[in-house]
Amino acid sequence: MELEEMDAVILAGGRGRRFREKGGRDKLYVEIDGKPAILKLIESLEGKFSRIIVTAKKSRVEELEDLLSGKENVLIVPDEVEEYTPLAGMLAGAKASESEFLFIVSADTPFVGPELPVGILAINQENIASLPEASLPLWPDGRVEPLLSIYSKNGLLRFEKALNIKPMRATDPARSCFSISLVPIVSLLKKGVSPREFLNINEPSDLSSEIVLPLESMTESPKMLKREEDHPYWSAIEQLEEGNRPMAAALFAEEALELSLASKILALHALLDSALYARELFHSNA
Repeated sequence: MELEEMDAVILAGGRGRRFREKGGRDKLYVEIDGKPAILKLIESLEGKFSRIIVTAKKSRVEELEDLLSGKENVLIVPDEVEEYTPLAGMLAGAKASESEFLFIVSADTPFVGPELPVGILAINQENIASLPEASLPLWPDGRVEPLLSIYSKNGLLRFEKALNIKPMRATDPARSCFSISLVPIVSLLKKGVSPREFLNINEPSDLSSEIVLPLESMTESPKMLKREEDHPYWSAIEQLEEGNRPMAAALFAEEALELSLASKILALHALLDSALYARELFHSNA
């Protein structure tokens, strides 16, 4: 798999509320190197992918079309639903894409370049027989970057089934996949990826922030999870569809145990789902 064979999907549907509260303007248009942040990000990725797909709320499509009117291989698509940002953008991008795999990048990370997806692909190819449905950068403390990741189109489309069934988090698309690669960020840095590519812009002061990682004593091999089609996440979703919340709680707890061997944050989100439905059971019996 090469970058030229996949689409890049830029998620531009966020409200940027924190950025404005701290005195900033719309962070899509804040100037970086003399250009609006969204334009800087697009130009960093331009020409490296089959196509760049920008997803945004319907109310923002027209202004983005004006800004990007000279970009030939950039497609702007509206989110299909309003309440699931950034998942709405991931889903809209997957539906608009004709590629088997997609690089998902949030517009909140305007310093991303092609080195990041190239690094993810290279590390997977060195360690894993075939590209998994989800490849997420992994921090030393167990956090992951679900919005700076490579997903299969089928994997992204699949999680739509879970919408409106449970509270959704940015990690749900990865949790719904049958194979997940967690790529240590230290290994990406050693492939030439700049730490600044992981810089998330939430307030104006972030523009001058630096990310420093202790490169020593950090694992470099990706963690690979291969899961069956009826793995606990999907079994729990089926139980919720049938109204069996106690069984769903138990299955999410099982998923949390499974994920704890790979990522603390993925396990935590599964545990939170478990606690939600276990708490409902407790209150109903009180």
